[in-house]
Amino acid sequence: MTELFGTDGIRGEVNQGNLKPEKILSISRALASYLAQKSKRKVVLIGHDGRLSGSYLANLAAAGVQSVGLKAARLGLCSTPSLAFLTRLRATAGGVMISASHNPFYDNGIKPFGEHGSKFTVEQEEEVETLLETSDFTLARREKVGPSENVQGWLSEYVEALSNRSVFYPGRILVDCANGGASRLVREVFEDNCNALITVNDSPDGVNINKDCGSLNVEKLKDEVLEQDVDIGFALDGDADRLLAVDEKGEVVNGDALMYMLAVDRASRQELEGLIITVMSNLGLRNSLSSAGVDYQVVGVGDRQVYQRLRDQGWNLGGEQSGHIIDRDWMPTGDGLHTLAAVLEILARGDKKLHEWNSEVPEYPQVLLNFEVIAKPPLSKLKESTEKIDKIETKLGDDGRVLVRYSGTEPLVRVMLEGKDEAELEAYAREIGETICAEINEISK
Repeated sequence: MTELFGTDGIRGEVNQGNLKPEKILSISRALASYLAQKSKRKVVLIGHDGRLSGSYLANLAAAGVQSVGLKAARLGLCSTPSLAFLTRLRATAGGVMISASHNPFYDNGIKPFGEHGSKFTVEQEEEVETLLETSDFTLARREKVGPSENVQGWLSEYVEALSNRSVFYPGRILVDCANGGASRLVREVFEDNCNALITVNDSPDGVNINKDCGSLNVEKLKDEVLEQDVDIGFALDGDADRLLAVDEKGEVVNGDALMYMLAVDRASRQELEGLIITVMSNLGLRNSLSSAGVDYQVVGVGDRQVYQRLRDQGWNLGGEQSGHIIDRDWMPTGDGLHTLAAVLEILARGDKKLHEWNSEVPEYPQVLLNFEVIAKPPLSKLKESTEKIDKIETKLGDDGRVLVRYSGTEPLVRVMLEGKDEAELEAYAREIGETICAEINEISK
C-alpha cells in the first residue's frame, strides 16, 4: 500500500485532503500520463457511482485526462465492475472509477484500472505517485488537447455479456441495489432471467447511497425477504463489486458461504483449479473446504491480493468474506452481479436450496472491533501490544485466532478474534485494542 493509494484506491471526504479539486485534477493528470506511457491506446474510460459528488469529480478526472492529450470516454453512472469490464472490452488505455464503495455519500474516491480491466498493482501506484511528485508530464496544447465523449450506451454491452452468461431461475428474487451504480443495471440483466424480480433501494439521489441499505446493512434485507415472500434476497454495495445474500429462511449468507458454494459446485464439474481466500475468512469455511476436498490458499486482506495470488497460481476463483468474489474466467476484479448470476445458476439446477448450502459452512463466533488511532507505526514495533497478542493467542490455542491490522482507508486499527466463546473474544479484543492505542499514544508524544 502506498501513501496516496489505500488498499482499494484513493478514498476520503470530498473536498478534503486528496479529494480537493486541484488534487483530483493533478492525480488524474498523473494517472492519464502513466497510462499513455504504458499503452498505445488513447482513450481513458471514466465512470462514477450514485454519490452527489460523482459527476463533479468525474468532470475533474476527465479534465485531467484531456489535459495530457487523451480522450475522456464518459460512462456516467455505472458500477465499478461494468467500468472494469468495458475498459478491457473496448480496448482502452485504462479506466478511472469515481467511487468510495460502501462508504457514506460524503466520501468518494478514485479507483484506477489498467487496459486489461485489473486494478493497479502497488508498483503501478508507486510509479503514478512519482509522476505526481515530479510533475513529469507534458500538458497538451492546441489541437493536441484530448476530446471528450459520452459513452453511456456502452453499458448495454456489459448487460448483454452478463445476460448471456445467466440462466433462467424459476423463482422470485429480491435485490437491494444500495442506491448505487448498479441500480438500473440489475433490472436490465435479471428481469428476464427469473420468474419475478423485486428491486429495492434502486433510486440514487446523491445522498442515499449505502444509507441503511445494501451489503453493509444486510439485516434489513432479512425482513424484506420474509415480508415479500421471495426465494432469495441479494444485497449489493454502492459500486456493486460485492454481494451478500439472505436465504429462504431469512438467514444471512456471507461471502464465505457464497465462495464455498461456488467452489464446491465448480469442483464437482472439474472447473476449479483452487480457491483463494483471505485471513478474514472464518475458520468454519476452512474446515468445510477441507472436508469437501477443495484446495485453497490464504492471503492478506484485499481483493487485489486475492487477484495477484490467483494470477500467480493460475487459479480462477477467490474472494473475501465481505462478498467481494473474483472469477477470473469473467474478469480480473470482483463483480456482484456476476456472483448473483452464478449463484442463481447453481440454484436453478435444483440440487440444493441456498439454506442447505449455507448450513454446510458452520461459523465460529467472530468479533471485530475498530479502534481509532492517531498514527500507524508498524504493529511489529509495538512491543507491549505484541506480547499481549501472543499471550491471548496462546490462551485460544487451536480453537481460535487473532488478526490485527490497520485500515487502509481510515485512521483505525481493526482487531478480529475467532473462537468458541463470543463474550471471551470481545473481552480479549478490547484488551488488545486498548493496549495498541495506549502504546501508540505513548510513543507519539
